[in-house]
Amino acid sequence: MSVSDLIKQEIASLPMLSEVARKLLMLTADEDHSLAEVADIIEKDVYLSTNVLKLANSAGFARGHQIETVNRAVMHIGESNVMSLVIGMSTGELLHDPLAGYAQQQGSLWAFCLQEAIAAREVAKRCKIPLQPDLAYTAGMLFNIGMVVMSDHLAKESEQILKAMNDPDHGSFIEAERKITGTDRDEVGTRIAERWRLPKSIQTAIRFGHSPSEAPEELAPLVYSVHIGDILARTIGYGGGVDALSYSLDDQYHRYFDLDNTALELILLDILEEFTKIESYFLTD
Repeated sequence: MSVSDLIKQEIASLPMLSEVARKLLMLTADEDHSLAEVADIIEKDVYLSTNVLKLANSAGFARGHQIETVNRAVMHIGESNVMSLVIGMSTGELLHDPLAGYAQQQGSLWAFCLQEAIAAREVAKRCKIPLQPDLAYTAGMLFNIGMVVMSDHLAKESEQILKAMNDPDHGSFIEAERKITGTDRDEVGTRIAERWRLPKSIQTAIRFGHSPSEAPEELAPLVYSVHIGDILARTIGYGGGVDALSYSLDDQYHRYFDLDNTALELILLDILEEFTKIESYFLTD
């Protein structure tokens, strides 16, 4: 059986997202939704409600008074952090496990996903046309989901990966993945997103985040926000596995975003500040 067929089997065996998580992902992809609607779905799940309240009253968010209702908790911590919680709970250990094929330690991918999500959201705020920052956050968080399936297969082909990466004409790590396995993390991530019935906007961001100029025009701003977020998060240091320096910024982003060096520096500071605020909760609980 080919590596590509083995990967297809593994995707088919992945656990499905909970119905509550899927409903929240579909709802928050709609630009006309409200936080009250988000809270209404959360309230129907006791476990999720408990964790949203726990996060709202954690050290990073506490404001000296106890928050006792889900509605107030959602308003307090914001949609982005709600979705971090939902995705973290729904994917279980998938985003926390070590990734031998990328030389990533346990927890490294999850930390990187959080930083990339923050970066994508902050980039989206600077879009020249209306773009949902919280949708960019969610798309950024799920962007590299394909790595969890690709990792073991790449680890078995480590010598070929090193050979491909040492070839001056190899291109990106994504191209090396495709050459060795017949597929890549973007295709695999898209298949996972399809299996989980994620919104088309998120599927598209996963598929084209490393090749944003190929994205459909109507979703190009979202895809570019994820693309830039990925590069910025790697700049900070997370995601620093064997592929860390194998990506370049597509300069067509200027069509959609006003980002000079000062803006990029501010985004990097925002990433570090917010990550520091949430890491003790999301990386230890």
